[in-house]
Amino acid sequence: MPRRSGRRIVVAMAVALLASACSGDGELEAGESKGTGSTPSRVVSDSPGTVGSTPSRVVSGGFSSVASDQTVSAQEQYVTVHLSEGSGSPSPSLPVVSSVHGDPLDDEEVSSLIDRLPPWDGGDSGPIAFNRPVATRHPPRSGETIDRPFPAGPDIEAPVVDPGPLEVLRVQPVGEVGIAPFVSITFNQPMVPLAIIGQLEEIDIPVEMSPSLPGRWQWIGTRTLRFEHDPEILDRLPMATTYVVEVPAGTKSQSGGELAETSRFEFETPAPIMQWLSPAHDSLQLQPVFLVAFDQRVEPAAVLRAITLSADGQVEEIRLASAAEIESDELIRSQAGYALEGTWVAFRPAEPLEPDSLVSITVGPGVPSAEGPNTSDASSTVEARTYAPLRIEGQNCITWSCRPRSALSLWFNNTLDSATLDPAEFSITPDLPSAAISVSNRDLRIVGPTAGGTTYEVVVPGTLGDVFGQSLEESETLEFLIDEASPLVWIVGGGLVTVDPLGMRQTIPVIARQWDKIRVRLYAVDPSEYESYVTFASRWRRSRTSDLPDVPWPLAVEEIVETGAVDDALIE
Repeated sequence: MPRRSGRRIVVAMAVALLASACSGDGELEAGESKGTGSTPSRVVSDSPGTVGSTPSRVVSGGFSSVASDQTVSAQEQYVTVHLSEGSGSPSPSLPVVSSVHGDPLDDEEVSSLIDRLPPWDGGDSGPIAFNRPVATRHPPRSGETIDRPFPAGPDIEAPVVDPGPLEVLRVQPVGEVGIAPFVSITFNQPMVPLAIIGQLEEIDIPVEMSPSLPGRWQWIGTRTLRFEHDPEILDRLPMATTYVVEVPAGTKSQSGGELAETSRFEFETPAPIMQWLSPAHDSLQLQPVFLVAFDQRVEPAAVLRAITLSADGQVEEIRLASAAEIESDELIRSQAGYALEGTWVAFRPAEPLEPDSLVSITVGPGVPSAEGPNTSDASSTVEARTYAPLRIEGQNCITWSCRPRSALSLWFNNTLDSATLDPAEFSITPDLPSAAISVSNRDLRIVGPTAGGTTYEVVVPGTLGDVFGQSLEESETLEFLIDEASPLVWIVGGGLVTVDPLGMRQTIPVIARQWDKIRVRLYAVDPSEYESYVTFASRWRRSRTSDLPDVPWPLAVEEIVETGAVDDALIE
């Protein structure tokens, strides 16, 4: 067989072994091979020029083996390769890698190689016995050891101990608190014996709290008593409530101590506080739905009596909004979903208000709570305004500085109705090719290739209207002055650009404006000099002059490039 065919066989064997290493344990097709592991195999042919029964040496996973038609056991971890005739290929021939035949070294030759190594100074590499201590150290003992039986027998009496007077060490909460998750009382002496929780629940609680609440008192240890509100109702004590807690005089501890005087403390949770009121802008409907949220549960009908709405100083009647009215208002429906259930009130004027009226809403004082009897002392006022006649309130460019190609922007006092927008009714002078006109909320945007040094005259038609059914009625003319474009040279990619070394031609894209010609200098900098190049470039950029300093690298290219720039257009 020609030598080229032998090379094809070697390549085919390598491809087959790699494919088998990455594949599963499925059946092999004719001409394929299957390895014993997932490690890719290296293939070395002992006879690249012939094909037959001569075995091929295969190295797989670091183990050498011989592959032939004979059956090998799985314990030997061998790879079996079946060779077949290759086919001609128009691809160029690959260089032949000849294998090297060697003879195994005998013991004398191996010893001579080892003798060439430097002496081993690592000491004895045999097993080292565990270094056990001479004697095990015992843990330290604290205090004095008292030799007494435990538990004490029936004939041993408990020692007489004078516990002293019983005292309340600390209580919480006290005074005005933002939230009260529980009530806690700690004594200076044990109040209950050591027992399981079920046994302690049968012991009378030496505490009185007013008002009485659903929940439970629980001993936390033998000296601390805690009250927790029923978690099925709330995970805290009710708001808008003043609490009084007393431990009566004469209360006794387990050690016999007695409370000389009644221990009394008070705390108070806050009355309703308004969190926010919406909407509160200057373009309200004439009969808008308002939503006010509080920090606790409230009763809507009771809260409504503590809310005052006036329009231009005239108090207006209000009523609760119905479920259908809340659902039909997208903003209020969304905000009601954010607020906690039972903590908000939705209301609206009983009759439509006048357009362009100042609306003032005062919540409180005296806002009641659904959790406790206390009402709020403070009040909160929010101002808004019903919609006014539609007008243009301002103009500018989207970028807030009118540069070439900037979009033109106008904003109005009311939300625009996109159905009233007809771009064909707008007039733009000079012509702005392919201009796109759109509206979003209160904004109108004109996007197009605006040119530098140009004043654009935009005529907005009087048919443009808002969501309240109003229109401008008369067309309005506005002018936008686009600043002169500044010269620009920009290398695409910034400070580091990679070109394809295998490409037919290496190029670096450059964006230019208002430059007819660009001088290009390329310097040959070795990769090992990259750090010094970065330092040089940084120092040049920070310099106060644009003159190029002496460059320490050889100049490879210097030429003038014609950009073909036209007017203010960007060109690559």
